[in-house]
Amino acid sequence: MNIVIATDAWYPQINGVVTTLDHTERELTAAGHEVSLITPEGFRTLPCPGYPEIRFATFPSRRVRAALDGLAPDTVHIATEGPIGIAVRRWCMRRGFPFTTAFHTQFPEYVRLRTGLPLSAGYALSRWFHRPAAATLVATESLRQNLEQRGFGRLRLWSRGVDTTLFRPRPKDFLDSARPIFMYVGRVAMEKNIEAFLRLSLPGSRYVVGGGPDLDLLRRRHPQVRFTGFKTGEDLARLLAAADVFVFPSRTDTFGLVLIEALASGVPVAAYPVQGPRDIIEHGVTGFLDEDLERAALDARRLDPQSCRQAALRYTWSACTRPVPGCSRHRPLTAGRRYGAIQWLPGAGGGAADAEISLSRSPPSFWTMPSWAGESCRLTGPIVRSSFCTTLKRAAFRPAERASTDARSEDASSRRSLAIAGFCWPIASATRYSAIRAPSRSVRLVLAASCACALCTASASARSRCIARLAAWP
Repeated sequence: MNIVIATDAWYPQINGVVTTLDHTERELTAAGHEVSLITPEGFRTLPCPGYPEIRFATFPSRRVRAALDGLAPDTVHIATEGPIGIAVRRWCMRRGFPFTTAFHTQFPEYVRLRTGLPLSAGYALSRWFHRPAAATLVATESLRQNLEQRGFGRLRLWSRGVDTTLFRPRPKDFLDSARPIFMYVGRVAMEKNIEAFLRLSLPGSRYVVGGGPDLDLLRRRHPQVRFTGFKTGEDLARLLAAADVFVFPSRTDTFGLVLIEALASGVPVAAYPVQGPRDIIEHGVTGFLDEDLERAALDARRLDPQSCRQAALRYTWSACTRPVPGCSRHRPLTAGRRYGAIQWLPGAGGGAADAEISLSRSPPSFWTMPSWAGESCRLTGPIVRSSFCTTLKRAAFRPAERASTDARSEDASSRRSLAIAGFCWPIASATRYSAIRAPSRSVRLVLAASCACALCTASASARSRCIARLAAWP
């Protein structure tokens, strides 16, 4: 399988997105798939305003288009909503190529914190980006419910993993500071709410491991706290295992990979009862969740490190990417070139998730998509290359009414005419499943005009099929 993963977040950045994609690439490659990553490496980049560690590719569309044409992928996954993600999304949509996306980061919340932009505007942009995807992958059930309430569709769970060989219980004598040691590991930035941890009146010592745009500011404000800067690999694992309690003050994380890294190291967690920690931490067993973060941190000291370790063993990277035979949710067609989408299926237990790579064999204008929204709604049939059609939810031709194979041999103008006439059935279907109850007068006028143009410009055979299809409207 030739898989392309597009991401704007990549090394030298150190964050959960990069870690997730790095391990995912390794596991898929080990499983025998050919994985290509489109990252900012090799592009001209500019630093993100206020966040110089993050660099965005500038005008990547032409090179992204050339790279994808050369790779000829079987399936495409878009991990981030930056310039590279948008360029790959555009390539897929212009070719009618199905793709998946992932909601790794709550950018609307981050943008509101830094710019004051209303959440409604930020989520409107996010919905625009993810709406055409065959599926949007989310890390936790609480995030899925939150996004559903905000109007996102076709959401699928895809959990995370931890390297339990690297992150394991170790001797505590690596750090010689006063005990107990309370530690935060992660990006040092406003959206992580680190000052909520630094303001606590806790005994012993406090450590902040990581870097970011607010590192120098917080060092000056809290000289009694030890800031180590970025740490990775063995250095990070030894520091984390030496802590007595891991304090996670963030309220905006979608998952929090460092939570399961702490648990794998035998370190209990103190956090707020919010999305992310609520999905991972078992209150009173592997950590404490409390709006009073200080009380949670003090209570977490008495928890059993072995219980934390056992809980983390459920999260493995191999489980997150393991194929599940026989779980395909659509019947592959038989003709044409291969197209497909990654199906990320919930795992059997422990919060892990399994993945299935599935293919649909057909030309770009006629393809079968997995039924992400449920067994009762199957997305099948011709793709009309129109930005309007991408906004229709769960709208498509019934499989029995799909145009026959001989239509594919017609000239391009006839196929375009059929596609224009094909506007009608998706809109009719959308009235059944979406909030649209009846097309407005303007929509009906546009519809009628489109069909008239189609019938006037189509060939005789295409025209007869259009008329037959129009006669079969409900």
